[in-house]
Amino acid sequence: MPGLQLKNFFVNNPLGRLLMRIFIHFDTVPAAIRVEHYRFYIISNIAYTVGWGIHLDWFFVFLCMGQYRMAAIQVVSITAHVCAIILNRKGRHQAAMMIGMLEVVGHQVLAVYLLGWDAGFQYIIPAIAVFPFLKHDGSLIIKSLLVLCCMSSFLYLEVFFKHAVPVYTLSHAAINGFNYSNIIFCFIFLATWGVFITIAIHRSEAILVEEKKRSDDLLLNILPAEVAEELKEKGSAAAKYFDNVTVMFTDFVNFTNVSERMAPQQLIDELDTCFKAFDGIIGKYMIEKIKTIGDAYLAVAGLPKADDLHAVHTIRAAMEINEFINTRRKVMGDNAFEIRIGIHTGSVVAGIVGVKKFAYDIWGDTVNVAARMEQNSEKGRVNISGATFELVRNRFNCEYRGKIIAKNKGELDMYFVNEEITELLLDLHYPQPAFKA
Repeated sequence: MPGLQLKNFFVNNPLGRLLMRIFIHFDTVPAAIRVEHYRFYIISNIAYTVGWGIHLDWFFVFLCMGQYRMAAIQVVSITAHVCAIILNRKGRHQAAMMIGMLEVVGHQVLAVYLLGWDAGFQYIIPAIAVFPFLKHDGSLIIKSLLVLCCMSSFLYLEVFFKHAVPVYTLSHAAINGFNYSNIIFCFIFLATWGVFITIAIHRSEAILVEEKKRSDDLLLNILPAEVAEELKEKGSAAAKYFDNVTVMFTDFVNFTNVSERMAPQQLIDELDTCFKAFDGIIGKYMIEKIKTIGDAYLAVAGLPKADDLHAVHTIRAAMEINEFINTRRKVMGDNAFEIRIGIHTGSVVAGIVGVKKFAYDIWGDTVNVAARMEQNSEKGRVNISGATFELVRNRFNCEYRGKIIAKNKGELDMYFVNEEITELLLDLHYPQPAFKA
């Protein structure tokens, strides 16, 4: 089988094992490498590997030419690049970079001195000058000194060795071969740095776009879309007065007793399940969630966008919430919550409070009355005020409870909502309730 043959090649063949080691060398990241240095680690490993590979090639070239001193120099260069790779894998990128660059600069200066300007070794020096700045952190002084070393070395060769007689006299073909190969390597290095920088720029732009999206999504989780947009554009959002909105409070009546029978994490999970369901329900009716206060849930319809059916929407959502809790009781049994809901219609002021952990909130007597509606409700019932009843009296069957004394509010008209008048369903075209226990 082809797959088995390929596996045997990499396992049993010395060349295959060497290729596998090279692959693992570039494909795996040591534990010492931090995530932000991963890209520089990879490009450095490639550069150092190419470096010792080139010098190994030149070692055999010079050996065949009988230039034993030049061949010995290649051994020193190979050793320097291998040391740079070892340091790089240990996370000591700056030390590896210094060894690698100083080797390259020193080698090119020595090569120009021995073989002459026409061999083209000096071209490699400016090509590697940008290498230190591919690493985003590290000492700026060391990076600047490395670049200064490259510049001064190239100028030194330009002034003193451009027309000097080389120590070794090689054939015209050999000189041209070195010159052309060095020019090619120079452009390969420049192209590699260019690709590296391009990828880094594109990656940074992608990260910025993703971070902006996350920021926007997070903002929309805590603020209405219109308020979030105003906050992004102006840096602040003015409080606004809304003359006619409907506020809904919910509360779990047996929360303390149930919480004592549940483990802390189980309690949090159950609250999370319920509040997520509430979020989904009110989202269908253009109702804005304001906040949760312990086991209480506060929402309002009719802001920041006006909604002529805000009271109808709120009662529909309340009835769906009740139905969800009833369905949930079949799953949780004795550990299920029981809920009471209160609704009132009136005016509020809405806006952002805070500087750091800011929140969108509503204020006004309407909020207080809605809280009283919830406190005077009964488990499994939706209790509405007289103001809300006047807006929905032709849409829901409501049971008048009379005037009930509410804390700090005196006597208030209250109504239990029993059911929706079904004939209206054909005209309103609302989505049918869908619950998930």
